[in-house]
Amino acid sequence: MNPKDQITQALAQPGPVNDELIQLMFQHIGDLDPDLRDETIYLGWLKLLMEKRWTTAQKQWLLTEISHQDLLFKDIEEVGDSVFTRSFTSLLLVLLIGDNAEEQWLTPIQEQTIIQTSLAYMRQEKDNRGLVAEKGWAHAFAHGADLLGALAQLNSLTAANVSDILNCLSRALLDIDDFLYGEESRMAIAVMELIKGNKLTEDVLQSWIHKENQRLMRGNSFNLCWSKFLLALPKILQLENIPMPTIGATADEFFKWNYQTFQVI
Repeated sequence: MNPKDQITQALAQPGPVNDELIQLMFQHIGDLDPDLRDETIYLGWLKLLMEKRWTTAQKQWLLTEISHQDLLFKDIEEVGDSVFTRSFTSLLLVLLIGDNAEEQWLTPIQEQTIIQTSLAYMRQEKDNRGLVAEKGWAHAFAHGADLLGALAQLNSLTAANVSDILNCLSRALLDIDDFLYGEESRMAIAVMELIKGNKLTEDVLQSWIHKENQRLMRGNSFNLCWSKFLLALPKILQLENIPMPTIGATADEFFKWNYQTFQVI
């Protein structure tokens, strides 16, 4: 029986799952078959968590193996197929962090390890591809943004950590850029999650946006990704009923300069 059928059959059974299923799913986390990787394994993790069908010991095992196998950094200097392992490891961590928000099974040391590892990963990722022909969604920066946003759920997240998260977003938007599949909106959602988690204030956010605006203006730099991010963020805050008037005003300052300089928003 192939891995997809094995996993599908096991997930269909009621009750707790055995270690062998967790290990099999983990073994194929970055498989190049999008049906196995996305539809079977990722949705399988989500199903198991929602139905509370796996144990704390199994979650701890996954966390340990992610660290021991260095999966967030697998072949990170290359633009190649290992991006799927990195990207979908990010999504698994998002699910584990969300589960911990309800179950509280991570220690403070484990939380800080996740935070530091996630930050180190997002400082190094450079594969900005979205949809890859025949292999599906790589989307490392979108999934990485999901991971940065999920960190807001960790009690151990500090103000210094939040500053590092914003720096990671700056690197992605201003230095990597050339995104084609809505990654900028995922990064805006990450910022929104930090705000909702009471980890990011309006003053700090406004100061960061102003600083990066000035960086682009001084360099006379055209950057469509930053514009898309600034278009998305105020609208997302509005839809989430988060009143932050200085954010829209600071974004407008950049749009005015961008229009006067390049005749685009």
